[in-house]
Amino acid sequence: MTTNRTTITTKMQADYDAIAAAFSLSRKDMRWPEIDELVARIKPKSTVLDVGCGMGRLYALLKDKPVEYLGIDVSAGQIEQAKAAYPDGAFVQGLMTDLPCANDSQDAVVMIASLHHLLRREDRQKALAEAKRVLRPGGLLYITAMNLWPRKYWSLFFQKKPGLATLTEEERGFVGFADVFLPWTWKVGAPVYRYYHAFTKRELRKLATRAGFDLESVVYAKNGHRSHRFVAKNLVLVARKNV
Repeated sequence: MTTNRTTITTKMQADYDAIAAAFSLSRKDMRWPEIDELVARIKPKSTVLDVGCGMGRLYALLKDKPVEYLGIDVSAGQIEQAKAAYPDGAFVQGLMTDLPCANDSQDAVVMIASLHHLLRREDRQKALAEAKRVLRPGGLLYITAMNLWPRKYWSLFFQKKPGLATLTEEERGFVGFADVFLPWTWKVGAPVYRYYHAFTKRELRKLATRAGFDLESVVYAKNGHRSHRFVAKNLVLVARKNV
Protein backbone atom coordinates (compact mmCIF):
# COMPACT_ATOMS: atom_id res chain seq x y z
CA MET A 1 0.00 0.00 0.00
CA THR A 2 1.39 3.41 -1.03
CA THR A 3 1.96 5.89 1.76
CA ASN A 4 0.53 9.38 1.26
CA ARG A 5 3.63 11.34 2.07
CA THR A 6 4.47 14.11 -0.34
CA THR A 7 3.48 17.57 -1.55
CA ILE A 8 3.04 18.68 -5.13
CA THR A 9 6.39 20.48 -4.98
CA THR A 10 8.35 17.43 -3.86
CA LYS A 11 6.36 15.27 -6.28
CA MET A 12 7.32 17.55 -9.17
CA GLN A 13 10.96 17.44 -8.12
CA ALA A 14 10.90 13.65 -8.01
CA ASP A 15 8.90 13.31 -11.24
CA TYR A 16 11.16 15.55 -13.30
CA ASP A 17 14.27 14.00 -11.75
CA ALA A 18 12.95 10.59 -12.82
CA ILE A 19 12.36 11.61 -16.44
CA ALA A 20 15.25 14.10 -16.73
CA ALA A 21 17.22 12.26 -19.43
CA ALA A 22 14.16 11.30 -21.46
CA PHE A 23 12.64 14.77 -21.14
CA SER A 24 15.88 16.34 -22.33
CA LEU A 25 15.96 14.08 -25.39
CA SER A 26 12.32 14.84 -26.19
CA ARG A 27 12.98 18.59 -26.18
CA LYS A 28 16.18 18.50 -28.23
CA ASP A 29 15.84 20.79 -31.26
CA MET A 30 12.14 21.35 -30.45
CA ARG A 31 10.92 24.73 -31.67
CA TRP A 32 7.66 26.35 -30.62
CA PRO A 33 6.58 29.39 -32.64
CA GLU A 34 5.49 30.96 -29.35
CA ILE A 35 9.07 30.73 -28.07
CA ASP A 36 10.43 32.20 -31.30
CA GLU A 37 8.09 35.14 -30.71
CA LEU A 38 9.49 35.50 -27.20
CA VAL A 39 13.11 35.45 -28.38
CA ALA A 40 12.30 38.20 -30.86
CA ARG A 41 10.97 40.35 -28.00
CA ILE A 42 14.13 40.10 -25.90
CA LYS A 43 16.48 42.97 -26.59
CA PRO A 44 20.30 42.77 -26.55
CA LYS A 45 21.93 43.39 -23.15
CA SER A 46 18.76 42.30 -21.35
CA THR A 47 18.73 40.31 -18.12
CA VAL A 48 16.54 37.23 -18.54
CA LEU A 49 15.24 34.94 -15.79
CA ASP A 50 13.99 31.60 -17.14
CA VAL A 51 11.68 30.16 -14.48
CA GLY A 52 11.24 26.43 -14.97
CA CYS A 53 14.16 26.25 -17.39
CA GLY A 54 14.17 22.47 -17.69
CA MET A 55 17.08 21.28 -19.81
CA GLY A 56 17.86 24.81 -21.00
CA ARG A 57 16.13 25.02 -24.35
CA LEU A 58 15.48 28.76 -24.03
CA TYR A 59 19.17 29.32 -23.30
CA ALA A 60 19.96 27.48 -26.52
CA LEU A 61 17.95 30.08 -28.44
CA LEU A 62 19.42 33.04 -26.55
CA LYS A 63 23.07 32.03 -26.22
CA ASP A 64 24.10 33.91 -29.35
CA LYS A 65 22.38 37.08 -28.15
CA PRO A 66 24.25 39.44 -25.79
CA VAL A 67 21.95 38.82 -22.82
CA GLU A 68 22.54 37.92 -19.18
CA TYR A 69 20.63 34.67 -18.65
CA LEU A 70 19.76 32.72 -15.49
CA GLY A 71 17.71 29.53 -15.53
CA ILE A 72 16.08 28.04 -12.43
CA ASP A 73 14.19 24.79 -12.02
CA VAL A 74 12.77 22.81 -9.10
CA SER A 75 14.35 19.60 -10.43
CA ALA A 76 18.02 18.90 -9.73
CA GLY A 77 17.93 16.36 -12.57
CA GLN A 78 16.79 18.99 -15.05
CA ILE A 79 19.50 21.38 -13.87
CA GLU A 80 22.11 18.65 -14.36
CA GLN A 81 20.86 18.12 -17.91
CA ALA A 82 21.01 21.86 -18.62
CA LYS A 83 24.55 22.22 -17.27
CA ALA A 84 25.74 19.20 -19.24
CA ALA A 85 24.23 20.50 -22.47
CA TYR A 86 25.22 24.16 -21.97
CA PRO A 87 28.26 24.43 -19.68
CA ASP A 88 28.54 28.16 -20.37
CA GLY A 89 24.99 28.81 -19.12
CA ALA A 90 23.94 29.80 -15.61
CA PHE A 91 21.49 27.30 -14.08
CA VAL A 92 20.46 26.84 -10.44
CA GLN A 93 17.89 24.76 -8.59
CA GLY A 94 15.16 26.92 -7.07
CA LEU A 95 11.47 27.65 -6.60
CA MET A 96 9.36 30.02 -8.65
CA THR A 97 7.76 31.21 -5.41
CA ASP A 98 11.16 32.32 -4.06
CA LEU A 99 13.24 33.67 -6.93
CA PRO A 100 17.01 34.04 -6.35
CA CYS A 101 17.21 37.58 -7.75
CA ALA A 102 17.32 41.11 -6.38
CA ASN A 103 14.43 43.54 -6.67
CA ASP A 104 14.14 45.34 -10.03
CA SER A 105 17.02 43.33 -11.52
CA GLN A 106 15.47 41.58 -14.55
CA ASP A 107 14.34 42.86 -17.92
CA ALA A 108 12.34 39.69 -18.63
CA VAL A 109 10.87 36.88 -16.54
CA VAL A 110 9.88 33.87 -18.62
CA MET A 111 7.68 31.00 -17.42
CA ILE A 112 7.52 28.48 -20.24
CA ALA A 113 5.30 25.53 -19.26
CA SER A 114 6.04 25.96 -15.56
CA LEU A 115 3.34 27.99 -13.78
CA HIS A 116 0.80 25.25 -14.51
CA HIS A 117 2.75 22.94 -12.14
CA LEU A 118 1.72 24.94 -9.05
CA LEU A 119 -1.31 23.43 -7.31
CA ARG A 120 -2.39 26.12 -4.86
CA ARG A 121 -3.87 29.37 -6.07
CA GLU A 122 -1.92 31.31 -3.46
CA ASP A 123 1.33 29.79 -4.76
CA ARG A 124 0.50 30.82 -8.32
CA GLN A 125 -0.21 34.32 -7.06
CA LYS A 126 3.02 34.31 -5.07
CA ALA A 127 4.98 33.22 -8.15
CA LEU A 128 3.65 36.20 -10.09
CA ALA A 129 4.32 38.51 -7.15
CA GLU A 130 7.91 37.26 -7.18
CA ALA A 131 8.14 37.85 -10.93
CA LYS A 132 6.95 41.39 -10.43
CA ARG A 133 9.39 41.95 -7.58
CA VAL A 134 12.45 41.01 -9.62
CA LEU A 135 11.37 42.77 -12.82
CA ARG A 136 12.46 46.29 -13.61
CA PRO A 137 9.64 48.79 -14.30
CA GLY A 138 8.41 48.08 -17.82
CA GLY A 139 9.96 44.59 -17.69
CA LEU A 140 8.45 41.72 -19.68
CA LEU A 141 6.49 38.81 -18.19
CA TYR A 142 5.99 35.98 -20.67
CA ILE A 143 4.01 32.88 -19.67
CA THR A 144 3.00 29.80 -21.60
CA ALA A 145 0.76 27.11 -20.11
CA MET A 146 -0.21 23.86 -21.75
CA ASN A 147 -3.78 24.02 -23.04
CA LEU A 148 -5.53 20.95 -21.62
CA TRP A 149 -9.03 21.69 -22.89
CA PRO A 150 -8.94 19.81 -26.25
CA ARG A 151 -11.05 16.65 -26.27
CA LYS A 152 -8.04 14.30 -26.22
CA TYR A 153 -7.27 15.38 -22.64
CA TRP A 154 -10.80 15.24 -21.21
CA SER A 155 -10.39 11.79 -19.69
CA LEU A 156 -7.56 13.13 -17.48
CA PHE A 157 -10.01 15.31 -15.56
CA PHE A 158 -11.67 12.12 -14.27
CA GLN A 159 -8.59 9.88 -13.89
CA LYS A 160 -6.66 11.44 -11.02
CA LYS A 161 -6.09 8.36 -8.86
CA PRO A 162 -2.53 7.48 -10.06
CA GLY A 163 -1.33 11.04 -9.59
CA LEU A 164 -2.97 11.42 -6.20
CA ALA A 165 -1.41 8.20 -4.88
CA THR A 166 1.60 9.72 -3.10
CA LEU A 167 0.09 13.03 -1.97
CA THR A 168 -0.72 13.94 1.61
CA GLU A 169 -4.38 14.33 2.54
CA GLU A 170 -3.91 18.08 2.81
CA GLU A 171 -2.49 18.33 -0.71
CA ARG A 172 -5.24 16.14 -2.14
CA GLY A 173 -7.73 18.58 -0.65
CA PHE A 174 -6.49 21.28 -3.02
CA VAL A 175 -6.90 19.16 -6.17
CA GLY A 176 -9.97 20.27 -8.13
CA PHE A 177 -11.65 19.45 -11.43
CA ALA A 178 -9.21 21.58 -13.48
CA ASP A 179 -6.19 19.73 -12.07
CA VAL A 180 -4.84 16.74 -13.97
CA PHE A 181 -1.98 14.27 -13.85
CA LEU A 182 -0.44 13.79 -17.27
CA PRO A 183 1.40 10.48 -17.67
CA TRP A 184 4.92 10.37 -19.08
CA THR A 185 5.73 6.92 -20.50
CA TRP A 186 8.56 7.43 -23.01
CA LYS A 187 11.87 5.80 -22.01
CA VAL A 188 10.85 5.20 -18.39
CA GLY A 189 10.06 1.93 -16.64
CA ALA A 190 6.68 2.95 -15.22
CA PRO A 191 4.44 5.93 -16.03
CA VAL A 192 5.27 9.16 -14.22
CA TYR A 193 2.15 11.21 -13.46
CA ARG A 194 3.10 14.90 -13.63
CA TYR A 195 0.72 17.44 -12.15
CA TYR A 196 -0.78 20.21 -14.34
CA HIS A 197 -3.37 22.90 -13.72
CA ALA A 198 -5.63 23.49 -16.72
CA PHE A 199 -5.69 27.28 -16.90
CA THR A 200 -8.39 29.15 -18.77
CA LYS A 201 -7.67 32.44 -20.48
CA ARG A 202 -9.89 34.28 -18.03
CA GLU A 203 -8.18 32.69 -15.03
CA LEU A 204 -4.66 33.47 -16.20
CA ARG A 205 -5.63 37.04 -17.04
CA LYS A 206 -7.14 37.49 -13.58
CA LEU A 207 -4.03 36.10 -11.91
CA ALA A 208 -1.73 38.57 -13.69
CA THR A 209 -4.07 41.50 -13.13
CA ARG A 210 -4.26 40.77 -9.40
CA ALA A 211 -0.46 40.74 -9.31
CA GLY A 212 -0.50 44.27 -10.71
CA PHE A 213 0.79 43.63 -14.23
CA ASP A 214 -0.23 45.63 -17.28
CA LEU A 215 -1.52 43.06 -19.76
CA GLU A 216 -0.59 43.14 -23.43
CA SER A 217 -2.30 39.92 -24.51
CA VAL A 218 -3.68 36.60 -23.32
CA VAL A 219 -4.41 34.17 -26.16
CA TYR A 220 -4.89 30.54 -27.02
CA ALA A 221 -2.25 29.69 -29.60
CA LYS A 222 -1.36 26.91 -32.03
CA ASN A 223 1.72 27.03 -34.24
CA GLY A 224 2.19 30.72 -33.58
CA HIS A 225 -1.38 31.74 -34.40
CA ARG A 226 -4.41 32.52 -32.26
CA SER A 227 -6.65 29.52 -31.96
CA HIS A 228 -9.79 28.20 -30.32
CA ARG A 229 -9.71 26.90 -26.74
CA PHE A 230 -10.55 23.36 -27.83
CA VAL A 231 -7.86 23.26 -30.54
CA ALA A 232 -4.95 25.37 -29.24
CA LYS A 233 -1.75 23.84 -27.89
CA ASN A 234 -0.83 26.62 -25.50
CA LEU A 235 -2.18 29.53 -23.56
CA VAL A 236 0.18 32.53 -23.85
CA LEU A 237 0.23 35.63 -21.66
CA VAL A 238 2.34 38.73 -22.31
CA ALA A 239 2.42 41.48 -19.69
CA ARG A 240 4.61 44.29 -18.35
CA LYS A 241 5.50 45.46 -14.87
CA ASN A 242 3.83 48.83 -14.50
CA VAL A 243 6.14 51.83 -14.55
